[in-house]
Amino acid sequence: MLAEAAPSRPCGQERLHDLLLSEADDGPLRTDLLAALRRGARIAIWITGPAKDLTRFHLRVDQMTEEAGPAAEALAAAGASITLARVEDADRQYLVVLPPDGRACIARGAKDAPPRA
Repeated sequence: MLAEAAPSRPCGQERLHDLLLSEADDGPLRTDLLAALRRGARIAIWITGPAKDLTRFHLRVDQMTEEAGPAAEALAAAGASITLARVEDADRQYLVVLPPDGRACIARGAKDAPPRA
C-alpha cells in the first residue's frame, strides 16, 4: 500500500523527452530522438559541467553525421558550463547540447561510427 501511495518520478527518458519538447526546435532530428526516447533508448550519458572538460571527454561530435556543426557551435558559444546528453538507439546515437541560456541542439550519427577524418 505504501508503494502505491508514493509519488512517482519520471525516468530519464521521460525527463529528457519533456525537456526536448520545450527546449529544442521542431524538426526531423528532434522527432526521431523523441520517438527513440519513447521506445526506451538508452541515455549513455547526461552530464552538466565545465564546457572545456565535457568537450574533451564526452562530446564525440566527430561521430555525428547530421547537424554536427551546429552542435559544435553551441558548445563553443557556451560559457563555463554546459549540459550534454548522448542517447543510443538500436543503430543510431544522438548528441544533445543544452546551453544554459539557449535552445538545445541535436546531432545524429551511426551508433558505432568511427570518427570522421
